[in-house]
Amino acid sequence: MSNVEAARAALEAVKAKQNAIDNELFDLGREEQRLQDAHGAAIALGEDSDASRAQLDSVRSAIEDKKLGRKYLDVAVGQASANYNTAVREAAEATIAESGAVLKRWADSLDLLLLHVLEHRAMIVEAGVRMAAAAQSVNDSNPSRFAKAKDLVSDTIRAVADGKLDVPFSLLIASNIPEAL
Repeated sequence: MSNVEAARAALEAVKAKQNAIDNELFDLGREEQRLQDAHGAAIALGEDSDASRAQLDSVRSAIEDKKLGRKYLDVAVGQASANYNTAVREAAEATIAESGAVLKRWADSLDLLLLHVLEHRAMIVEAGVRMAAAAQSVNDSNPSRFAKAKDLVSDTIRAVADGKLDVPFSLLIASNIPEAL
């Protein structure tokens, strides 16, 4: 069980005790009213009121005890809430620190890969330019097909940046520039 789960469970347990006392106080309040009415009637009718007084005092004592317990639980709920908030904050800080280290490691790695991507892009664009120039030198009917290499590599890099790669680049080049097979 994580610290957050343990703190949440402790908070919920204290709140459950608080709710139980609230329910008991409600019931005791109703019992007190009933006993007050019975005691008042005993006094009014001149009957022996010692027994009704004892019952009323007992309920009032129970109410006082429950109210004291309720005050303690108010403080306990505050402490449990603070512990829960601390656990949540500490868990968040740990996650941020751990994830920050992961980001740093992978960002450094990505920097190296991006340098390779730029190098590969330059080589592909240069090859396309050279193929187009060679095709023009022999009066090829469609030398512009070789210049597509620049657009294809740029579009592929953008697609990867957007998190998708529908067709492998090698197939894309081969389907647009058959001479690259």
